[in-house]
Amino acid sequence: MDDSPFLYPAPLRKSCTIGVTAPSGGVHERFTNRFNLALKHLSNQGHKIIEGDCLRNEIKHVSGAKHKRAEDFMNLWLREDIDAIIPP
Repeated sequence: MDDSPFLYPAPLRKSCTIGVTAPSGGVHERFTNRFNLALKHLSNQGHKIIEGDCLRNEIKHVSGAKHKRAEDFMNLWLREDIDAIIPP
């Protein structure tokens, strides 16, 4: 039995579905190429990527109004087909 107080998620498997959302700052246009490269890498590993609605927005220093960011995250959280949610 593990004495660790932490619970760790199972590692990602091939063909996992990954939700990507920006609960704080979105992907600024100057980082779009680097971000797209990271998504392509995940896709090339066999993962399906689902982008949140606020992900590519950048309004001042956040990706959207706080209720929209929360809604975006919860929409991904409640989907049974998503195996992991990550920020950009």
